[in-house]
Amino acid sequence: MGTAYMAGYFRMAMGGEDEFLPMFDGTGAVPAVVGDADVRSVTTAPSSARSTITSFESAEPTVRQYGTGTVSVCASLSGRTVPVSVPACASTLASAQVPHWTPASRGGNVPATPMSRFLWTSQTGEVRVSVPGAARDASGHERLSVKMAADESVPTGSDLAIVVRDGAGNSYTSQVSELNPFATNRLPASPPGSGGASTLNKVVLQQVNVPADAIAEAGVDLSDVREVSFKAAALEGQPAEGGVYLSDLAFESSSVGTADAKGTNTVNVASTAVNEGNGPGSADIAVYLGAPADQPITGWVSVLGSTSGRGGLSMERVDFAPGEQCKTIAAPVQGDRQASTTAATTVMLSVINTSGAVMGADAFGELEVREDDGTVPDQSGNTATPLPSAGQQGDACAELAALDQPGELDVSVSAAKADGVFTVTGSGFRAGEGVAVSFADEVVADEVADADGAVEVEITVPSDISLGRKTISTIGSGSGFSATGTVWIVDTEFTDVPIDHQFYDEITWLSARGITTGYHDGTFRPLAPVERQATAAFLYRLAGSPEVELPASSPFTDVPIDHQFYKEIVWLSESGITTGYRDGTFRPRGAVERKAMAAFLYRAAGEPAVDPPSGPVFTDVPADHQFAGEIAWLSEAGVTEGLADGSFRPDGQVQRQAMAAFLYRFDAL
Repeated sequence: MGTAYMAGYFRMAMGGEDEFLPMFDGTGAVPAVVGDADVRSVTTAPSSARSTITSFESAEPTVRQYGTGTVSVCASLSGRTVPVSVPACASTLASAQVPHWTPASRGGNVPATPMSRFLWTSQTGEVRVSVPGAARDASGHERLSVKMAADESVPTGSDLAIVVRDGAGNSYTSQVSELNPFATNRLPASPPGSGGASTLNKVVLQQVNVPADAIAEAGVDLSDVREVSFKAAALEGQPAEGGVYLSDLAFESSSVGTADAKGTNTVNVASTAVNEGNGPGSADIAVYLGAPADQPITGWVSVLGSTSGRGGLSMERVDFAPGEQCKTIAAPVQGDRQASTTAATTVMLSVINTSGAVMGADAFGELEVREDDGTVPDQSGNTATPLPSAGQQGDACAELAALDQPGELDVSVSAAKADGVFTVTGSGFRAGEGVAVSFADEVVADEVADADGAVEVEITVPSDISLGRKTISTIGSGSGFSATGTVWIVDTEFTDVPIDHQFYDEITWLSARGITTGYHDGTFRPLAPVERQATAAFLYRLAGSPEVELPASSPFTDVPIDHQFYKEIVWLSESGITTGYRDGTFRPRGAVERKAMAAFLYRAAGEPAVDPPSGPVFTDVPADHQFAGEIAWLSEAGVTEGLADGSFRPDGQVQRQAMAAFLYRFDAL
């Protein structure tokens, strides 16, 4: 039977086979495979095929009670652990008997399945519902539909009449028991002593359909329906008093609807941590949307603690007006002045039953309430390690926003050597929160932010650290706020490259990568031209200093096999990066021209395809230039921007500082 319904649904919804629709539209059709099984379908037609009269989910002036009848909105099962604004729908039945109101595991206090409860003590009890103007013309619909179930106070069953009236006073009347007897009768109970007393005899909404044709045949003008009423009636042999639950009154037609895939907003709750404090208090919880609201959005937020623990118990509705993105709620916290055997209490947070948006990836979170008076051994003699202070909580929404905007640390130096010492300062943390400081992926200090939310720490560089750019990171233990900075670890600091040099980072990177060591006098000579032999060495080291099988005879007449850079120049040649000059020389001491550097880097990159530019990239590089393609690639790849006047100066010499910049950008490709 399950296979029949699953296959039928997908053939209907995805295959367009409308003949399966009666199995799912609430009209009661069942496939032959069901046999003697009791299968009932309850559905809500898509918005394109329905006109809602009332949902019965909230008190409305259009819903009125008469005689001995009372109608009130209810939700959930009784026994909620926090005060609720809406009375319970059921209080005498077990959770398994009222599946509409079974408490959610992560939101048991959130109002569940609101609807209206109609009770009467005699047959004068009545509920009348005015049809809103937009729904009065029902001539295009197939039926009047309402969801209904016998009240928990009804032992077996009761009855009531549905009356439909038009603007001229014409009416249609039918007993619900004639339309769907299941709607006013309790489901079967288990035999006495069978053990099912708390699971069967369920209250489950059933669908009552009044065919539009039947209403019209009674003389009612379907284009001007003004009122639908529910009037008490009694079944033979049953008490005069009775009751039903009412939900979702509408004119509708059977329809699959049309899928409309679109993005939607999300509602989330932010995890956080606080100290317990010395007495009763609260923690602010940020409830936020994935994007600013473009329509009213609602979510129900629960703090799932206890009345006796560090983290309390609460539930409230949060409303977002258009333009809003973050709101805060207060979660109760109970502190003391005593040490504990546990370092913290973790309380579940949730936001569910959303409207106008869906639950986001972070619809569930945690509130960690930390012990701030120390820890003591438990019964087994084990002592929990105290957690860092969570600090003084600030504005929860501001703290949440700061998580997406990490701070920047102030590092006292830009470069340091092994065994050197430098100072790092950061701000933006909670006052008094623990801040973990990491250097090169290792935690090196645990600091406490001062009253202004700032930290300062002195870091010693390990003697065995590798060269290169290293990251310093900090993270607040309560806020989660992070900040980062960098420092270059180098063997050499050049005396002629001050920290404010235009290419300081690029030259320092060149040194940290081991591509250059500078000159013996401690200088780098940034403005000096780069020799071709130095270029070979730079590119060879940038490639990782690969193994080279050295030939017995040199590929260039002016590079003997005992040349200082013989290996590097051979590699440059064998890699196809250079072919030297036509006369067979390499001219190792010659200065590298900018056009040659473009060619070297283009070939080192594997000679990627280049889209011909629509016009000259630089004013002095015409389309027919020998190296126009290589220079165009250099520009497209972001390795060079040319000169301020729009030129490239292809015949100009490459300065050592420019070489550092070219290689730094090339390495990032």
